[in-house]
Amino acid sequence: MLGLTPAELMHVLFTLFCLVGRFVVEKMKPVAKTLLKLKWLFT
Repeated sequence: MLGLTPAELMHVLFTLFCLVGRFVVEKMKPVAKTLLKLKWLFT
Protein backbone atom coordinates (compact mmCIF):
# COMPACT_ATOMS: atom_id res chain seq x y z
CA MET A 1 0.00 0.00 0.00
CA LEU A 2 1.88 3.05 1.29
CA GLY A 3 4.84 1.01 2.48
CA LEU A 4 4.03 1.62 6.14
CA THR A 5 4.66 -0.81 8.94
CA PRO A 6 1.62 -1.78 11.04
CA ALA A 7 2.92 0.42 13.88
CA GLU A 8 3.23 3.44 11.59
CA LEU A 9 -0.21 2.77 10.15
CA MET A 10 -1.71 2.63 13.65
CA HIS A 11 0.03 5.90 14.52
CA VAL A 12 -1.39 7.60 11.41
CA LEU A 13 -4.89 6.28 12.11
CA PHE A 14 -4.66 7.38 15.75
CA THR A 15 -3.54 10.88 14.74
CA LEU A 16 -6.40 11.20 12.24
CA PHE A 17 -8.85 9.91 14.84
CA CYS A 18 -7.66 12.55 17.34
CA LEU A 19 -7.94 15.37 14.79
CA VAL A 20 -11.41 14.30 13.70
CA GLY A 21 -12.49 13.88 17.32
CA ARG A 22 -11.32 17.37 18.23
CA PHE A 23 -13.08 18.83 15.17
CA VAL A 24 -16.34 17.05 16.05
CA VAL A 25 -16.15 18.21 19.68
CA GLU A 26 -15.65 21.83 18.59
CA LYS A 27 -18.62 21.57 16.20
CA MET A 28 -20.83 19.86 18.78
CA LYS A 29 -20.23 22.31 21.66
CA PRO A 30 -22.78 24.93 20.46
CA VAL A 31 -25.25 22.18 19.58
CA ALA A 32 -24.91 20.63 23.02
CA LYS A 33 -25.47 24.00 24.72
CA THR A 34 -28.60 24.60 22.64
CA LEU A 35 -29.94 21.14 23.44
CA LEU A 36 -29.35 21.71 27.15
CA LYS A 37 -31.26 25.00 27.00
CA LEU A 38 -34.16 23.29 25.23
CA LYS A 39 -34.11 20.51 27.80
CA TRP A 40 -34.40 23.05 30.62
CA LEU A 41 -37.34 24.71 28.86
CA PHE A 42 -39.25 21.46 28.43
CA THR A 43 -38.71 19.98 31.91
